[in-house]
Amino acid sequence: HHLIEGTWGSEYVEELTPEPGATIVKKYAHDCFYNTTMDETLERLGIRPMDHRVIVCGIAAGTCVNHAVLGFHTRHYWTVVPIDCIAGEVPQDVPWSLYRWSRVAYSYNITLTTSDLLTIVPATAEAQAR
Repeated sequence: HHLIEGTWGSEYVEELTPEPGATIVKKYAHDCFYNTTMDETLERLGIRPMDHRVIVCGIAAGTCVNHAVLGFHTRHYWTVVPIDCIAGEVPQDVPWSLYRWSRVAYSYNITLTTSDLLTIVPATAEAQAR
């Protein structure tokens, strides 16, 4: 039921309720790009491949997180995965995913790190104008 809109599994937990006016991309499958507005939303926000870093976090490393990481990877975004901000549904999900993302075929634009090493800074006016 987690993929069916209107069911309990698709509801936000209180701590993750979006703020008014927040950009929301609804997804109906594991892949956040499939049949969604993700590409259009990124373009509208001026977030461009090879120009921005995208941080991917989540609780289903073997499915939704994996699809998001690979979706950003194949679209040539610099993709950052803080490994302390992902979890798996079964014990092997996280190690399997980390192994895959660290392979040479993926590692050119996927960076594995930890959240304490990340610094998020606002975009400059010049970057926002592009």
